Amino acid sequence: MTTTIQTVGNLGRNPEIKYFESGSIKCSFTMAAKQKGIKQKDGTWLDPEPFWLAVEVWGKQGENLANKLHKGDTVDVRGELKRETFTRRDGTTGEKLIVVYPSVDVIKSKNQPSQQQQQQPPAAGDTGACPMPNPKPPASSEPPAQWNTAPLVPDSDDIPF
Repeated sequence: MTTTIQTVGNLGRNPEIKYFESGSIKCSFTMAAKQKGIKQKDGTWLDPEPFWLAVEVWGKQGENLANKLHKGDTVDVRGELKRETFTRRDGTTGEKLIVVYPSVDVIKSKNQPSQQQQQQPPAAGDTGACPMPNPKPPASSEPPAQWNTAPLVPDSDDIPF
């Protein structure tokens, strides 16, 4: 039985891509997601700390995402949740959550043109019709060759919200 998750969050740093001798490709990134705020008795809202997830995308889909995503981009991620333990530098054991075999949709990219640029009038002869998006390639079913055991939280306190 697998545990699935869907969450929206912001990339904590630029994605990393690895090419393996076997021909496999892996894209890894971390994302910070926020839980819904909590209304306190005095009527103010408590803004909870974000939680961090690692995301691993394999194959051509991972390569495409690595070239498309950047730190701060907002993404919607759906996939299987995996828990992994690792050893910290001080020798203690830590735990992180990894979303594997995900579907990733970009909601907001820092590289998207501004609203003003997007609303330019169509050129002469342009029907104004939107092109159909390219279908997403299926997620690779190839099992990971090796899991990254790096800590999940970025080195700096720069949370991308």
